[in-house]
Amino acid sequence: MIYFTVVPISSAANGGNIACRNHIDRLNRDPNIDLRVLAAPTFQDSVATEEYLRKAEIEHIVIPRKEGNFHQADNTVASTLRFAALSAVYFPWELEAHAQPQYDDALEWAMRHWQADLILIDYTFSALFCPRVMRGPIKKAIVTFNREAEFYRDMIGLGMIKHDRFSAEISARRLARFERNAYRQCDKVIAISANDLPSYVPAERKSVIVPYLDPRLRWSFTNTNALFFVGNIGHYPNREAIEFLATRLAPQLEAVSPSTIIKIVGASSADVPKEWLHPKIEYLGFSDSVTVDLLFRSCDAMISPIKNTYGMKFKMAEAVAYGTPLISSSEALECLPYIEGAQAFPFGDGKRAASLVARVIGNRNELESISGSMIASSEAYISSQKTRWSEELAPLVQ
Repeated sequence: MIYFTVVPISSAANGGNIACRNHIDRLNRDPNIDLRVLAAPTFQDSVATEEYLRKAEIEHIVIPRKEGNFHQADNTVASTLRFAALSAVYFPWELEAHAQPQYDDALEWAMRHWQADLILIDYTFSALFCPRVMRGPIKKAIVTFNREAEFYRDMIGLGMIKHDRFSAEISARRLARFERNAYRQCDKVIAISANDLPSYVPAERKSVIVPYLDPRLRWSFTNTNALFFVGNIGHYPNREAIEFLATRLAPQLEAVSPSTIIKIVGASSADVPKEWLHPKIEYLGFSDSVTVDLLFRSCDAMISPIKNTYGMKFKMAEAVAYGTPLISSSEALECLPYIEGAQAFPFGDGKRAASLVARVIGNRNELESISGSMIASSEAYISSQKTRWSEELAPLVQ
């Protein structure tokens, strides 16, 4: 199998990075898969990407993306008009993928050289970088992280897209068409959450593989009376979560759990509106991995008040790996269907969330019970997943 992605795998800086590195790891450990990797990092990430793949002992090709490569094909009037139109209505990753034929060339060469049976394209937008392979007869599977067209429309509605209203609508429709075509061109569509399976793809050509992370140094009760949240405020679901914590949960906690504090990583006090400042909240800014690791292992619980049901919330998956007691919105918890013990409340219900927090925070027996249930259910799931990828993909080449 050849694995191809344009997502940075040089670090675990965000959910997408974690997802791709985790998929590479699972594929590499599956005894029925002989894995090769073709990575398309930025030039700045290329050395670290090489190092990561060498340490994993995976045969690979790393081809840095060309940057500043967006230009018209030639000096004809038709080419100029096409270039101008694309500049006005592009969707995410489309400009980065413009005029990058090296990935089609490399994938076709690699298929012959390695005598590969299958290409796995990780992350929907990676398909933009290999349009010839997508149209060709090579067996292909694609991994989707969420409902891309729907997520993009959410961003448009929140005013986070640079296009004007008319151009944004065209851009959104173009993305929806690209997403549909990419899935139809593949022999298998794999979602990391059941919520993201495209309805227009036949059932026999789609499946769900819910990710899990390897166990970490486990959480232990230290009676901190602290909740924590981790999420870059620049990502709109995280911004919604921080707003909920600051304006709905924190005021309710004053009455029912006055000793509880909320630690937030991913925003500083300067990054939020003044009305989001509250004495029960500590904004820790963009902390390093050592600080985040300590929070997972020592705080009473992690809270994840995410509103949407897209994809996998990888900080929640990390909480499971640590065995950190998890308090989550019901919506976000849908991404971990195999986990038992985690505590849930409806997003937006500050009163219900505060009542739940007051019941468990500082309660050693309750917290250890939650952690134990999460760990036990996770271990059972992990033991069932050793050959999950080959079970799904082998029928494509038999």
